[in-house]
Amino acid sequence: MAPVLEQRYELGDRLGSGGMADVFAGYDRNLARPVAIKLLKTDVPDIRARERFEHEARTAAGFVHPNAVTVFDVGDDGRRPYIVMELIEGRDLADLLAVQGPLPPGQAARIADQMLAALGAAHERGLVHRDVKPGNVLLTRDGTAKLADFGIAKAAADATAGLTLTGQVMGTPRYLAPEQAAGQGATPRSDLYAAGVVLYEMLAGEPPFTGDTSVAIALAHQQAPVPPLTERRPGLPPALTDAVARALEKDPERRFPDAAAMRAALRGAAVPAAAAAATVGAAAPTAVMPADAAAPPRKRSRWWVAAAAVPVLFALGVILGLALVDRDDDQGTPAVGATPTTPPTEAATTTVPSTTTTTPPPQTIGDLIGVLAANPTGYGEKGPDLLDKLVELSNEGDAEKAAKLLEEVSKWTAEGELNADIGALAQQLVAPLASAPADEGGGNGRGGGNGRGGGNGSDDDD
Repeated sequence: MAPVLEQRYELGDRLGSGGMADVFAGYDRNLARPVAIKLLKTDVPDIRARERFEHEARTAAGFVHPNAVTVFDVGDDGRRPYIVMELIEGRDLADLLAVQGPLPPGQAARIADQMLAALGAAHERGLVHRDVKPGNVLLTRDGTAKLADFGIAKAAADATAGLTLTGQVMGTPRYLAPEQAAGQGATPRSDLYAAGVVLYEMLAGEPPFTGDTSVAIALAHQQAPVPPLTERRPGLPPALTDAVARALEKDPERRFPDAAAMRAALRGAAVPAAAAAATVGAAAPTAVMPADAAAPPRKRSRWWVAAAAVPVLFALGVILGLALVDRDDDQGTPAVGATPTTPPTEAATTTVPSTTTTTPPPQTIGDLIGVLAANPTGYGEKGPDLLDKLVELSNEGDAEKAAKLLEEVSKWTAEGELNADIGALAQQLVAPLASAPADEGGGNGRGGGNGRGGGNGSDDDD
């Protein structure tokens, strides 16, 4: 017999799982309707996580819009809180793009317009979504786009000081605005940037930046020029590519002032009107829980640590905090039993091979020292210890100490005292020192492989 929450909600199959909660198909006995139920995981003991989950429920329940998933109820079964939401018959945009590839311009603009309608209404209420991505855009059977998972949205006035832990950044790296990657608070214009990335992906078939790690992707959003859409997909209406380019400005002040202005730009893009709503596949749940070898350095004196914390490295320090709440796009709204879409009536323009723009992760122990120096406690209680030991290694290059540090880092990460991505990166950078002959410990910063290790390879968003 299926478990029942508070004698009302029957729990069915698990539909998805994120960093903090599980999503189940459900049935509301009182109203005789199918629902999606998001339950906080029982192995999340942090009271702040529970508070964040409950805050999510209150925020989402207070926002209703035809282009946003509706939250029906909030409760607690005595062991963990839950949220009850509508269950959409359809699929998410991520699944559609995986099956179909680039969309016709008219269809892409229509989906973006509906997504922006929901964002505009949320922004008027002082809410910031903070995780706009294809996995959070639901497409119903009649083609309506609904923005899901306002669960990490917060009051705009509280966007810079919430319930997240020090050093954490909410959002998915592929769609993260430059200012968020730099550790600044999310704003409505951050949502517009993410919406621009989603529109870019709908048109080009891939987001503007990809990489081996969250760090590389987020850094690219901060520093790298956006690859022109005209190069990845020639023949798009100029007004459409101009609208995307403006949404993806690095400086928030140069973007659209609000969602309404971006919608107006898209309506004026003169894309063909024949792009009717695409037929979508089988039922999918609406709820998505945010899924959440380089060389040894030259010898440096301890004073270098302070000098290393320049803006770029500070940004890296904040960006690496993404690992704590990073979510897998593929863990977005699960499309259970989804079938390929019927090809739209408007023919998609043929794409050309794209050139991916990436930014490499920290290449040396010195770079990692700079990251930790910017925010040592942001990566776990052993962050300061790791910083001290790396500085010591940078000065002395002792193989025995390097080997010992490898063991300590492994222990710290296993026990949750050090962020796993930082730990893996430290192990990768320290390993060449541990195996180096005694007279080469300090080295010249050029050993240790190809410098493209990219962390521990566990970046779920890539």
